[in-house]
This record gives sequence, structure tokens and C-alpha cells, in this order.
Amino acid sequence: MPLCSLMSQGRRAARRSTPRRRALTLEPTSASAFGLLTLISLGSALWPGSQRSGAALAVAFAFLALCIANVLVAPTARRRRSLAAPLCYIGFAAALAQSEGGIGHSGLDALSLLAVVWAALGGEQRDTAIVVVAASLADVALAVVGHESALLASRRGITESLVAVGAGVAVHGMRARFSSVLRERDLGARRARDLAAALQRLTALRTADEVIATATELAGELAAGAEPGRHPALYLAITGDTATIAAHRDGRGHRLAGAWAVSDHPLLHAAVATERPVVGEASRCSGRMAVLVDLLQITHACYVPVLHAGQVHGVLVIGDAERPLPEHVLGVACSLARMIEIGLDTARRSAELSREARLDPLTGCLNRRGLEDAVAGGGPLAFAVIAADLDGLKLINDAFGHEEGDAAIGRFATVLRAAVREDDVVARTGGDEFVVLLRGASAARARATAELVCEEMAAIKVLSPTRASFGIAAGDDLSDFADVAARADKAMYAAKRSGGMRVVEWDQLSTSRRGDAPGEPLVLAR
Repeated sequence: MPLCSLMSQGRRAARRSTPRRRALTLEPTSASAFGLLTLISLGSALWPGSQRSGAALAVAFAFLALCIANVLVAPTARRRRSLAAPLCYIGFAAALAQSEGGIGHSGLDALSLLAVVWAALGGEQRDTAIVVVAASLADVALAVVGHESALLASRRGITESLVAVGAGVAVHGMRARFSSVLRERDLGARRARDLAAALQRLTALRTADEVIATATELAGELAAGAEPGRHPALYLAITGDTATIAAHRDGRGHRLAGAWAVSDHPLLHAAVATERPVVGEASRCSGRMAVLVDLLQITHACYVPVLHAGQVHGVLVIGDAERPLPEHVLGVACSLARMIEIGLDTARRSAELSREARLDPLTGCLNRRGLEDAVAGGGPLAFAVIAADLDGLKLINDAFGHEEGDAAIGRFATVLRAAVREDDVVARTGGDEFVVLLRGASAARARATAELVCEEMAAIKVLSPTRASFGIAAGDDLSDFADVAARADKAMYAAKRSGGMRVVEWDQLSTSRRGDAPGEPLVLAR
């Protein structure tokens, strides 16, 4: 069944299940005015020395009792709207006006007007109209009973009706205005809470892609409000004059990829050029951008640029296919755009901290944690490991100082990184110990790499020449990296025992020499 049919059936069912009349609530202001005017009316009627009609006073008190009973009982017991309270109050005023020395016609008009205001504050326009008619009839009836002329009675009725209608219309207008203000205030408070929750959610993310995707999803939800799927939202990543869809939130499940020219979309181009939000109807798009706008149904939209690192990173777009966007949508888009900027900065700082935590500050190579992540990332099935250790670093430190020792380590790391490919891994695992992971390499290639490093180090003319020993081991898809690294480490110690500044392969070691090597399995986790 179509969604619109289900919604209409739901509304009809809600109307059937809701009673047609609910109890009139007496607001504090209305209750105060009701009590004050009642006391004034009773005071003028019961003032010592005034002539009173016992029957009229009895009827007045009866109507007043009915009015009070209806006010007190209707909201709590019957739970339905009742016009009896204002109508009984008009009857009370009319009966009191009949009492000699009572309130008279002017008092009746005032009390009747209060009943009209009462009905207008708590009821619908139909209820107010009924009370107006009742007040006018009561005034005309008193005029007729008082033997006034028909012309005077008609004038009184018309005047009372006009005044009552004006009061009712004015009160209904004020009530509608105040209700609108309160509703907007509640909506604003709810949007503020939603945006605060969105900010908390976005700043908890750690990657730029997650920030953009989540913010785009939130943009569609917050803009739509009570109409889910009403406003499609997307994030266009901007690179020069090219726009690509980095995230898209659409109830129809579109997944689009491709690049579009920013200059083909006048509003998008204006937002990128001015770095300011732009709102309008995208009716002059050209090229492939026109096809994109038609497919996404974003005829009316707001375009809010997102700045990052001093330039436009992207544009957050919230659209509508049928009508101009409500005013709050632009505010939602601007707020989320600023949150994306904060989220991107947070993700960038998080990535920098993560990268710094994986790097050795002295050499710029990976540390043990970085090596562990690189090994966990996988790669080609075949691999080779080079274990390297500087020879005589303690002598350099003792003779020239630790600064020269650090310089020697830095020179060695520079040569080592220059000798491997970009996808290979160089890590400093200890003070002067290094491990090199050569992805998809054999032992022969690893040996050639280590010998190249030896030649480069020997060619460097410095006060403290740097020497190193190298061990080589290779593995396949069934090999554990820690085991292969331990073999390379044992081969490296064999090279040291042979005088250093040389390369030794694990496979070339005799069984006895393998057992004598002091190498241990490389423990990556710390």
C-alpha cells in the first residue's frame, strides 16, 4: 500500500479515536479575571441598601454553581470539551443583571465578554461563535424583558455581537501567534539539542571519510524533521574545478560516482568562489551537472562550502525537488558545515598523532608499533627480512659523544631507506638495531640490497665511519614473520662474529653456527 494512503488512514483513525470535545482548561489569567469580575458583580448586587430580587439572585447563584462545577469536574472526570462553563457563566451574569441594584446591562456586557475570551482561549472558533451568539441572545432577552424598544434591543444585540466577535478574533489571533512562537521555540531547542549531539558524534570519529559520511546523513535527517527523506543531502569534494560526490544521503538508495565540472553549476561555482553559503534554484546548470541535478532531484538547494587547511575542501548540499527550502535548513547546513570542519581538523590531528606514535623520532623510520601494523597489513606471499645492527656504536659514543652516535644512526637509516622500494618497510627496533621487510622479495634480492647499503656507508667520509652487520632470511606464505625475523637476527650475529661490515644469509649458516647464534624471536607487541 502506498505510504501516502497509510498516512491518510492513520490520520483518519486518529480523528476517530480522539473525542470530538475535550475539557476547557481555565488558564491562570482567565481564572483571575473570572474571580475578580465575579466578586465585583456579586458585591454590587449584594451591597447593603441595594434592592435585590431573591429569585434572580437564586438563579444567578445556581448558574454560578453549575459553572464552577463544570470547570472543576470536566477536565478530570469527563475529559471532553464542555461549553457549559462559559454558557452557565453568561446565565449567571444575565440573572444577576435582573436583580434590582445588580450589575445592569453594562455589567452583563463585561461578564459576557469575559466568557467569550474564556472560550477563545481554550476552545475552537466554533465554540467561540456559540458563546458569542449566547451572549448576544442574553443581552437581547434582557432588553426585551426590560420592555426596551425593539430597535434599541436590536442595536444592543448587534453591538454586543460585534464587540464579542472582535474580542474572539483578537484572542484567537494572539493565541495562534503565541502558539507559533512557543512551537518555534520548542523546535529551536530540539534542533539545538540535535546539533549538539551531532557535534559530539562527529568529533568522536577518527577519519575524514567517516566525518563526511556521518555529517551528510545527519544533514538529511535534521533538515527533513518530520518528513523523512524529504531533503536529499550530499557532500561534493572540490578539487580545482572538479566536484566529486564524497557522500550522498538519499532515501531512494542512489550510489553515484564520477566527476563534474563546478563551473557547470552557477550556484555551486558561486559558493566555491565566494566561500559563502548560496541558496537558490539550480535552473541554469549545463553539461553533465544538469543530468546530476535532475537525477538527485535537488532543484531548490542550499550550497554551504566547507573550509579546511585554508581552502574549500567541499560543499555540503541540501536540496528539495518541489519547493524552496524552509528557513531552518540553511541554519542546519551551516552548522553541520562548521562541524565538518571541526571533524576534519580532529581527524587530521588524530592521524598525525597516530603517525607520530608509529614513527621513530630520531630516524623517521617505523618503530616497533609501526612495524607491527605494517606486518598486520599483509602483502605479497613471498618476503625477505634484513636484520641490521651498527658495529662499534659504543666506541663512537665514547670517543665522539652521543650526538655523533645519534648522527651515525641517522646516516645509516637514511642510506637504508634509500636502498629499498617505496612499499618496503624499514623499522628501528632498538638503539642501533633495524629490521627491513622486503615485500615479494627473495633472499638474493635482500642480499643485494644489504651489500648496496654496505657500499654506500663505506663511501661516506665522516669523522666516525659507520659500519654495520646484516643478516638475511626469506619466507613464504606459510612462514611467520617473527620466525623469519629471528633467523635474520641470528644470521646478523653470525656476521658480527665474523668481523662485522658484512652480509650473512640464514640458509648459508651451518647447523652448528645456527645453534650458536644468540638471536631470539622478534617480539612486536609492547
